[in-house]
Amino acid sequence: MKKIIVLLVAVLMSIGANAEKIIFMPQWTPQAQFAGFYVAKEMGFYEKEGLDIEIKHISSGSSKSALTELTEGKVHILGQQLIPTIKARSKGIKLLNILQITQRSGLMCVSHTPLSGIEELNNMKIGNWKANSSEFCDIIESYKHLNINWVTMLNGISLYIHKVVDATLCFSYNEYISLLLAVGDIPKENILYFYDYGYKCPEDGLIVMEAYYNKNKDVIDRFVKATKRGWNYARTHRHYAVDVSMKYCKENHIITNRAKQEMMLDEYLALQINPMTGEADFAPVDEMTFNDIVNALLMTNHITVKTTYKEVVR
Repeated sequence: MKKIIVLLVAVLMSIGANAEKIIFMPQWTPQAQFAGFYVAKEMGFYEKEGLDIEIKHISSGSSKSALTELTEGKVHILGQQLIPTIKARSKGIKLLNILQITQRSGLMCVSHTPLSGIEELNNMKIGNWKANSSEFCDIIESYKHLNINWVTMLNGISLYIHKVVDATLCFSYNEYISLLLAVGDIPKENILYFYDYGYKCPEDGLIVMEAYYNKNKDVIDRFVKATKRGWNYARTHRHYAVDVSMKYCKENHIITNRAKQEMMLDEYLALQINPMTGEADFAPVDEMTFNDIVNALLMTNHITVKTTYKEVVR
């Protein structure tokens, strides 16, 4: 019996010693937006694929971007939205999208007054983020020939609450939830979902450097497989997924509460449903949508070199 136990321990130690080390960085600080990754790690799904995963979060006060961490080789796999990936590729940074997590946009606008369409945003003072939203702002203005006074906010919802702005951009799984928890119900007629008006760009995906992909395709395939399993488990075990998310928040000194994380997880999982199939199938962005995004970025001068679908999507 002792020999069997010793043998099992030796085998387990051998598996751990031979596990492929991967450093994964979500695009922001800990929250239920990344619950599937936390679940995959805590449940041992990565380990079962022979992977030793370190989840490394970007610091909110870091002088370096998450993309810089990837290009400098300090992380192997990065969570990032599709538009910044296309922009970086057009500048010669050879990124590949290896998994599309969300299947539709969660971007929305919340106003103090009723909105019957995008045209009513004309001449409004609207809050947006310091980073990662200028492309969308320019696309919307160009698409509908609008003149919007964009007011930069570092983060959060304070500009809206104090009525410094007429409206604010929100993600349905984050800032909008914060607004609901802060001010209570918001009339439906004051909310505009950009997806309903033709903005089809899916957001969150996983990216790697092309050189790393070419050398480690099998490792990446196993990471993607375990990640999908983690998200599927989070979908059917939501209480546990929030438990794990709260654990990561606490360990990283993130001030939050369970109610927000529960609401965030529910909405984020909803964004993973493919409108074409009705399933959370992690389908890659389709080529037509990809090309529409590229053309919009070219039209608004956010890129000057056309990036192709085959260059980016795997």
